[in-house]
Amino acid sequence: MIDFGVYSQIVRQGFIRADHRLIKSTSAVAEHDVTIQAIQRRDWAILVLLPKGRIEAPDIEEFEKPIQERIRNGDSNIIIVFGDVEAIDSAGFHSLLSIAARVVIRHGKLVVCGLGTNIRTLFSVTSCDQVVEIVDSYDDAVKSFR
Repeated sequence: MIDFGVYSQIVRQGFIRADHRLIKSTSAVAEHDVTIQAIQRRDWAILVLLPKGRIEAPDIEEFEKPIQERIRNGDSNIIIVFGDVEAIDSAGFHSLLSIAARVVIRHGKLVVCGLGTNIRTLFSVTSCDQVVEIVDSYDDAVKSFR
């Protein structure tokens, strides 16, 4: 399902106009859903991921697979909005680091936003905040690509 709040923000900010497309695909997994939205303009594109629930083993492959596929197909600028993520385990962090590595190889950028206090602390303790760019809000994430 398209997150119309995020879509409205994007439209208001002028990141997509009538001649641009919002592409959405959803991967439903046992413990969580991942909504994938791509913001495309003629001169750049950002893949926006809106995971929900828990990013944990044993379902991590179902979380990571559609994202890695999009990266293989050319998407290299990614925002992951963690606003609806309840928890992430070591498999989830490993998955994020794998995604970040592939993005860097493709000369792209991975930005994470909307982290709750507990998850942000985990990013700090595990030093993932040294590998993945973390910003407070979705607006800040989009601005980081300008």
